[in-house]
Amino acid sequence: MLKIEINKQDFIFFIKLGCSNKELAEVFGCSERTAAKRKIEWDLLGLTENNKTSKIVDNKRVCLKCGKEKNLKDFSKHLSAKSGYRSACRKCRSIESKQWYKENTARKAETSKNYYEINKVEALARSAKRRAKLKNAIPSWYSIEDDIEFLSLKEKCRELYEQTGTLYEIDHIVPLQSDIVCGFHCKENWQILTRAQNRSKSNKHIT
Repeated sequence: MLKIEINKQDFIFFIKLGCSNKELAEVFGCSERTAAKRKIEWDLLGLTENNKTSKIVDNKRVCLKCGKEKNLKDFSKHLSAKSGYRSACRKCRSIESKQWYKENTARKAETSKNYYEINKVEALARSAKRRAKLKNAIPSWYSIEDDIEFLSLKEKCRELYEQTGTLYEIDHIVPLQSDIVCGFHCKENWQILTRAQNRSKSNKHIT
């Protein structure tokens, strides 16, 4: 389908009509939609083409999404950006990401399923690598008591889920593999965290 050019007024008009990004994509090209949306955001923040990037002053900068001045640590690093940081703060990016997943849950599930089918060998290889890491992280003093403790914690996670409706997981306090330190797979190195906390912690060693 031939795409037509879009300007700021067109974009606002169709957004007010309740058109989704998918519907707009049927008519307007991606670059035109992105440019129009960005210009609207700049106008709301009082920015222009010449000052669209907020400068870093005293380790602070203005978020181009919410317009608030924040510490540099509140922005993710972005090597291809001139400043070295993303223009939107972590909080705004998180809100935007959650909104996208909420609106595209089925699409994301289908995409993930298709990716797994196409890259099944690589997925199985990653799974095998994880098992190998786990095996290599088992210390010589690992015993049947550790197995019992692990199963007990798994049962505790299930009980907490039934009581609260929140998913819980067993976390390695000192990650099994990281750039700084590698821990053991044993009861002294286990703790229960919510799934959100565990995924947020990733392989960082938090003391």
